[in-house]
Amino acid sequence: MAYFVKTSHFCESCGNEFEKQKGSRQKYCTPRCVRDVRNKQQNDMYAAKNPNLQLKCAYCTNSFIQARKGQKYCTPECFDKAKKVREKAYREKRKSLGNPTTEKMHYNDQLAKDVLKKIGKRTPAIERMYGGSGGYHVNV
Repeated sequence: MAYFVKTSHFCESCGNEFEKQKGSRQKYCTPRCVRDVRNKQQNDMYAAKNPNLQLKCAYCTNSFIQARKGQKYCTPECFDKAKKVREKAYREKRKSLGNPTTEKMHYNDQLAKDVLKKIGKRTPAIERMYGGSGGYHVNV
């Protein structure tokens, strides 16, 4: 009959004390700590491969050095301001459609995108409104 002995250790990410079974290679107290460590490692590897990558902020158009993959905004403040703009555009769109359900809006968006892709008209303003996902627009 085997007995599992639990020993006390400290998390390598946050420093909290936790118990692990003897012989276990557990280093972190929670899955969140594991995720945080992996995200930091990935960001560090990306920064090492792409040093001093200059980009323009998608909101204020100031240039900045990209710190992590997928970064589009120079500061958290620009991210928050752009989010407010997207939310306002979303609310106005819902209002113009007569406040439809989310499913109906998604269907209308997808239908419009499919039609406009065939026509091939794009504007940067609509791309910003849709978060850079390739939004299409036709002047009616």
